[in-house]
Amino acid sequence: MTDDIDTAILVVVAIKFKQSVIFGVKMGRLRRMLLALVVCMVISTVLLLHYLGQSELPPSTTSSMLDFEETNEDTLPNVRLGYCHFPENIKLGSEGVPPSLRYKLKSVTTLIRHGNRLPMESTPPLGPLKHPNVSCELDIKDSYMPKQLADFIVKTNIKPTWTYETLRPQSPVCHSAGLTQLGVEQHLKTGGLLHQAYKKQLALTQLNVSVVSTTRSRTIQSAVAFVYGLLRGEVYYSSLAVDLAYTQEFCRHTKASQCSCTAAEIHRQRGEKRLREMRKTDRFFIEFDSSIHKSMGSRYSVKSYYPWKAALDMMVSRTCRKKALPCNKRYCFRVSQVNLIWQSMSHYFQHMSTDQDMLIAAKLEMYRFLKEIVLRLSDHSTRPSQLIPDKFTVYSGHDNTIIPLLIALELPVKQWPPFASRLIFELYEPPADVVRKEHVFKLVYNGKDVTRQLKFCVSSLGYLYHGCALKDLVNYVHNIVPNLGANSYAEACGSPRNVL
Repeated sequence: MTDDIDTAILVVVAIKFKQSVIFGVKMGRLRRMLLALVVCMVISTVLLLHYLGQSELPPSTTSSMLDFEETNEDTLPNVRLGYCHFPENIKLGSEGVPPSLRYKLKSVTTLIRHGNRLPMESTPPLGPLKHPNVSCELDIKDSYMPKQLADFIVKTNIKPTWTYETLRPQSPVCHSAGLTQLGVEQHLKTGGLLHQAYKKQLALTQLNVSVVSTTRSRTIQSAVAFVYGLLRGEVYYSSLAVDLAYTQEFCRHTKASQCSCTAAEIHRQRGEKRLREMRKTDRFFIEFDSSIHKSMGSRYSVKSYYPWKAALDMMVSRTCRKKALPCNKRYCFRVSQVNLIWQSMSHYFQHMSTDQDMLIAAKLEMYRFLKEIVLRLSDHSTRPSQLIPDKFTVYSGHDNTIIPLLIALELPVKQWPPFASRLIFELYEPPADVVRKEHVFKLVYNGKDVTRQLKFCVSSLGYLYHGCALKDLVNYVHNIVPNLGANSYAEACGSPRNVL
């Protein structure tokens, strides 16, 4: 009996043990299933957050912040259409249209800004920004004007004697501020348009075209492309002479010390200090700075550490090439930020053109250049047209050439001058039977006649609607130094003047 009971107990224990093992196995499977479910939920959550916050992740884990091929043209209308200056949007305006039907064009003096370029800084203070290698070799397969570009490539395949720079961009990897293919095509187009305006009136050939450029490769190559368009390819670059200027203000002295103007630098510093204070109250700048501050932390405050113009330059450069905006390890720029900083910069330039210290600085900085232009126009006015050696002169410069020149002429600067901007002085000869036999000039900025905005054109009002008497420009430039209370330019540069 006892043995039966023991056997029964053993059977019961064995059954319970088997059930426990089975239950344990089931519980293990359940735990593994729950764990797998949790892992799937975590992965799904991470993927969802990645998708929603993709622009906040580093570029190494994202494809790109923005592909401009997926946006429409209205996303950045002011920047892409107003500043980028795509060749298809460059149009002929008031160039070559005489102030009166019987006035004859005698000569043209043109200041151009270089074409589209890469950012000035490859590693700005915001932290290392990834700029993919960009080729500066011209590619007719990706060209707005393939036939012209192909011929241009052939004709510029020489080594000039007057500069160590190449005549066109041809490096496999562009350097900072290097001219891009877009920049070349902008000036091929601009030169071609001015060919239409001036070819017949001036009987343009390479012999009566003169070229002056600053020493930067982007301005030299822009000038070369511009002349190709102006002469419709009828140019021999082996014999093309380009005069080089060593400052953005086209100072011809070879020593930098001879081109400096202490008073101009002091007035510019005063004006820029006042403009920096103004920016602190500009709502577009405040919003832009706030967006950087929130995304990247206080140490990246634009007010303290990051040159705001460099920020716009960096973003706009990629915008104009229809590329994704740049990223660093933590952050990618947004389209909304491009628009904010563009609006802020437009306000900055508008205030700059009305600031009295900036006006004095601009007049002192551009005095020698204005004097050179005036001397050329005056000389042309005394010569018969057939004896003018340089009927068309082009100066290839920078935005920092055009802006102070506009301010020195007391014209408003409403926005950053677009790539390939042009400011043109046209000299006209009056017909023989007019009572007042005065040469007149027109001033045309990016196709728009701005002559009537020149405040010093006092003697022209009433008898010319579109022209300004040359003598008014001569008197204005001549009086710049005396109006600053100095007897000479050297004296005017010696110490700052009282605000006008």
